[in-house]
Amino acid sequence: MPIELYSDTQRNLQKNNIFIYDNIPQKFKNNMFNFIRKHLTLGQLVVLYREILIERGIKRTIGESYLQNPSAFLDIFISAFEKFIDEVEKDDEVSFHMDFIAIFLNMTNNENIVNDVNTIFYKYSLGYQIDTIKNQIMRVDSKIIYKETTTKVLHLLNDTKFENADDEYREAYEKFKSADYENVLVEANKAFETTMKIICELKGYGLPKKHTASALIAHLKMNDFIENFQTDKFNGLAKTLESVSIVRNNQGGHGQGAIKRDLHTMYAEYALQVTASNIILLIGIYNESL
Repeated sequence: MPIELYSDTQRNLQKNNIFIYDNIPQKFKNNMFNFIRKHLTLGQLVVLYREILIERGIKRTIGESYLQNPSAFLDIFISAFEKFIDEVEKDDEVSFHMDFIAIFLNMTNNENIVNDVNTIFYKYSLGYQIDTIKNQIMRVDSKIIYKETTTKVLHLLNDTKFENADDEYREAYEKFKSADYENVLVEANKAFETTMKIICELKGYGLPKKHTASALIAHLKMNDFIENFQTDKFNGLAKTLESVSIVRNNQGGHGQGAIKRDLHTMYAEYALQVTASNIILLIGIYNESL
């Protein structure tokens, strides 16, 4: 059997991930520094600078006179601080920035600030999050649920047959990273429905008159797509598959009314996870039927 080229393997691994881990975008650096400036006094910025020097064993680059009286040399101090951050060696920048952020968060000790930092990570597709239970900055791909759902579903959807569903699932994650949570549900549901449509077409079942999730599930039932399941398990599966649509219809698929909804991150994360689990199951059943 031919061995896949290493370069192709790496490209495929990259396709199966929607976050970056090894490069810190300049826009992220700028945004994070401005965010930190907003929440710290000048005196605290000096403390932050001294702390990161100690922690990382780095030689001081800003003159002591500027550190002693930063307000008198504000522009020089801020410019020198930004230059210091930008000149961190490439091989060390991820570790440096995670330490830098951790020291800042320990100085502020504010849950809202932690949530805002997590949002900034997502905004720039950086695969790191502050875990407030373990009190650590963790890689997103180190979480078991991410490995078992997101990574696996991206691998399965990395197939020309399922290209449209792949695009829609990735778009759902893009909406999540930009905090557009209602449209996470909408795009996740599209990916779910598209996967079922593709399977119906590949299996020669045709399509039902309505292309809603519930109609597509009923159509797959009618064609005994999962005929080996016991009745109770089958009904449980149907409810699970429909759960994305139920949440979407209740939360994201209708008008907001007079009061603007604040769709919590929890619902968006739930939609991404349950959609991935359902698509994995659907494609698994399809592959077993070949």
